[in-house]
Amino acid sequence: MKRINFKILLMGLDLVLVVSMYLLTPLLTKDYDSVRFSITVFKPDILDILKNLYWILPIYWFSFYFFKLYSSLWRYASVEEAINVFFAIVSSSALVALFKPLFKSELQVNEIIIANLLLFLILVGIRYSYR
Repeated sequence: MKRINFKILLMGLDLVLVVSMYLLTPLLTKDYDSVRFSITVFKPDILDILKNLYWILPIYWFSFYFFKLYSSLWRYASVEEAINVFFAIVSSSALVALFKPLFKSELQVNEIIIANLLLFLILVGIRYSYR
């Protein structure tokens, strides 16, 4: 029972990180005027991301589960686990880019790429720091 609760906690943490990286990406990709910067400037970007999360998050969850990111429970982080994280993120980002026209999303491909690069660095960093 304790192991199942820990897996659920890890899945939730990973999905929160996915959302965080997608919300952080507009700050890195758009050219905002720093003098007039406020939440209203990038509010349309945040709203577009939030309205697309209903189909983005299941893609990431399925990809993370398919590549067995929760089977080792971070006990022993190795190169194999980093490779699994890499393939999970590459496959999920490819699926998001493929399904983007189907859901009429306004996400740009560069935002998807940058969000996934940041997500890879953070997920691998957390797994190795936990060890």
